[in-house]
Amino acid sequence: MFDKRDSVLEGQGKDAIMNIFPQMMTNHFKRNPFSWHSGKGVIPMHLEDVSGTFVYEDEQVLVVIPPQGIVAGHLELYSKVEENDITKLSQEEAFHFFSTASLLSTAVFENLGCHATNIILKSGVSDGNPNGKLVAHVFARMQDDELKYIHWQPTQPKYDLDQVKERIKDKTWKVQYGAVKEEAKVALPSTPGVMKIGATKKKSGNAEDEIRKAINAMTK
Repeated sequence: MFDKRDSVLEGQGKDAIMNIFPQMMTNHFKRNPFSWHSGKGVIPMHLEDVSGTFVYEDEQVLVVIPPQGIVAGHLELYSKVEENDITKLSQEEAFHFFSTASLLSTAVFENLGCHATNIILKSGVSDGNPNGKLVAHVFARMQDDELKYIHWQPTQPKYDLDQVKERIKDKTWKVQYGAVKEEAKVALPSTPGVMKIGATKKKSGNAEDEIRKAINAMTK
């Protein structure tokens, strides 16, 4: 899928992403003032071989315009915290990673004049990710771009499914069943207390809230 790389983001589109996305991340940290954030951080050893134009970085993530992309609006998001496995990120780290990917997709859509965007996450070694590096690819999609020829059809993996099954079994907790306890009955007072009714806060429907909900659901 990612074999053909002959496009690059240049000109006004590149300048727009370079200028606007760091400001979007500044606003993101104002909404989410993480105690760990104070600047760019350092490039870890597992990302020293990453090439391209660095768009943004903080202590946990790195955003790069690759020297040769799949399409002219192709950007890559790497984790500075974890080299390979997305499941090894903490809830807070995963929230920051996916929030950055979502904001990057928004920046691409609003500034490159594309019709849509795609985010493709690669985590661990697979047929389509032989080096196993954790990376999120963000694509600007046009009606007749190179990705239109890709057929998103499942293929038979080359790795041994029986070994995967055994690894899952080894990490599975034993489930025990027991009798359900009857709920305790609580006597209500004869005179109910006074209840204060106030305005309820309306739930936010922004992308960051949705990311938090999804991460919480996966870790329960």
